[in-house]
Amino acid sequence: MRVRILLLLILCTFLAHSQDQVSITMKNGKELTGYGKVTDAGVKYKAQKKGKYKTIKPLMIDRVIVTSGKKKFKTVTPYVYRILKKKGRSKLVNMFYSGDKVELFTQQKTYPASKAGGIERIVIKWYVKRKGESTATLFSNNRDGITISTSFKKQVKRYFSDCEELVNKIGKKGFRKGNLYEIVDFYEKNCDS
Repeated sequence: MRVRILLLLILCTFLAHSQDQVSITMKNGKELTGYGKVTDAGVKYKAQKKGKYKTIKPLMIDRVIVTSGKKKFKTVTPYVYRILKKKGRSKLVNMFYSGDKVELFTQQKTYPASKAGGIERIVIKWYVKRKGESTATLFSNNRDGITISTSFKKQVKRYFSDCEELVNKIGKKGFRKGNLYEIVDFYEKNCDS
């Protein structure tokens, strides 16, 4: 028990002092690079490692690229702030696909294991936004984040109703649940909007 608590304290100390490199593109075109933490409330940013954080509000940010980890295990994650239809306010989402006509985003949340045991649960929400729309539309919100709701066919047909070729491919012989990336890619490459 003592070993677990000690390991947890060491891990928390490590995580509390870790700083990710961020590259921020502002809506006015200005680029900022430095260190920071990304949250729904904005980006806590500082130019130097030893500097003070200042918060940059989401309305001022076009996109953020976070680089974390060391040489071999480095990860680069692009984020954007988008207004989500159900929430009505700007939230941080991961840019999964970006085209000239449509964008696909994910939002991931991790729920810790219960005190009684078990495993942690990760929920992934998928959002789609066509160019010219002011809000991103939620396409899935399930516990496992992989399968999409039972009204998937109806939702896709309604949302992409401007592309008859895509609507005809939804169902038994074409796109099915879980093919959201392929659907968005097909829309980008084959549909006129």
